[in-house]
Amino acid sequence: MMKKILTILLLFFTFLLVACASPTELVKQNKIRPGMTKLEVDNVLIWKTFWDQIAIPESYREYFAKEKKEILSDPNKKIYFVFKNVKR
Repeated sequence: MMKKILTILLLFFTFLLVACASPTELVKQNKIRPGMTKLEVDNVLIWKTFWDQIAIPESYREYFAKEKKEILSDPNKKIYFVFKNVKR
């Protein structure tokens, strides 16, 4: 039982260490690039920067129906992602 708990803790801490990149770093590393969909960007953020998500209720979100564009940001508004041809 103790071995299972240690294994789970090790996996959890490994995930936290891996998920320490900022969204700005991910853009510089070309992991997030122009032309990606919201789902693709969100998937990168989920696995690479756990704390800066754009799909949580606390994140910044603004939709422009006429232009079919949406602006999303993490809750701290460190970086903004603009998506075009968005359908609500």
